[in-house]
Amino acid sequence: MRKLPIFLAFVLAMALVSACDDGGEKTNNVNNANNVNNANNLGCTVGDEASATFGAAGGTLTLCGASVTVDAGALSADLGVTLRVVAVPADAPHPFEAAGPAFELVTDGAVPVVSPEALSILVPHAPTTRHLFFYRHTAAFGWQEVEACTANETVIGQRMSVGGTYVALADTVNFPSDVDGLGSGTLVSHFEGEDRTWDLDFDFIDTYAIYNEGADGTRGITLSAVVQDGEGNLQVLNLKLGTSPEGEGGVLQINYGLAGHPDGFWAYLPFEDTATFTITAMEGEALQGTVTAPLTRGGVTGTITVDIDVTMELFRYAAELVCQE
Repeated sequence: MRKLPIFLAFVLAMALVSACDDGGEKTNNVNNANNVNNANNLGCTVGDEASATFGAAGGTLTLCGASVTVDAGALSADLGVTLRVVAVPADAPHPFEAAGPAFELVTDGAVPVVSPEALSILVPHAPTTRHLFFYRHTAAFGWQEVEACTANETVIGQRMSVGGTYVALADTVNFPSDVDGLGSGTLVSHFEGEDRTWDLDFDFIDTYAIYNEGADGTRGITLSAVVQDGEGNLQVLNLKLGTSPEGEGGVLQINYGLAGHPDGFWAYLPFEDTATFTITAMEGEALQGTVTAPLTRGGVTGTITVDIDVTMELFRYAAELVCQE
């Protein structure tokens, strides 16, 4: 099998993984157009709009559960702001659907560059236990995820300084709330003359096999195992991998060794692009193959080989809240 280009694996993993988790059992939720047109509109009507002119005193403009707030002192000149309910832009990123109405934010001039950013926009969303994301859409750049500062049962948003169309998107799947107990199988590592078998069926901290999948079937995979030796020390093996539908594999990152070691973990980092992942079988959630990679620690290098025979489970981390205060 050919090696999946490391750049593809890196982009995939970064696009599919963020930080935090949310509740909900793992059940499929069919993408229903009625959600966008009815329940997710929350009583809003496309074409509704509201406008206000803000000055040095700041203030808040509201429309159908959405709001734009300007802090006092953020503006040195008057700024006109319009909020308008618009149709949800087409082709939402896989595998998301609109969880609320879309709002276009338009200003009558440039928003000043200040810190924190001058405008704080919140958009409403329907109640959901699925992972919720804040997105901006423009004609020039399409869909762009914005890390939210606020996310609660009714609204999601962030401080911004640019216009565009803002909308809450939610996963079409209710993912498990955490990684505990996900996946099964074994990893067998060979490094520095030591052979070790890692049992992913063992119910221990940070021991799991998970994956996430793009619209084209490309996957980002994390295989993680922790074992405790006879002295109570924690030994760690963590693999971040990428696979293509054609059976190509790529290695994103590896950490191996003793937790708390003064020199840290033996590690392989993605920019090196010198590792190989040969897939011997990949069907559904089952994966078999071999990873070979150079690991470094404190200027010393060694080669690790890991034989993989696992069954993975679908999982995504929820969006992370990032506040610009």
